[in-house]
Amino acid sequence: MRAASREAAHSNVRINAIAPGGPDTPMWHEMPWFQDLMREVGNESAALAKIAQMPRPIARYAQDADVTRLIIMLLAEETPITGATLVVDGGGAL
Repeated sequence: MRAASREAAHSNVRINAIAPGGPDTPMWHEMPWFQDLMREVGNESAALAKIAQMPRPIARYAQDADVTRLIIMLLAEETPITGATLVVDGGGAL
């Protein structure tokens, strides 16, 4: 991101990446371990809550709306961010 941003800066082009780590999206339903967890605890919300209680600094998993808001912010002309990889994972990567 940084190298591409450096090259594009003279053309007033901003380049960023969004790295969603475990967003609350339908992709969870395709993962066998998550299906097992849902059966164990009863439903999707309870499974996500149980994951959030694991010994990691996760406040909550990102939802698709979180990523959407970030994209909208990055597309705004007044946003001076370029060359960044923004991790949206509730602190899971810490």
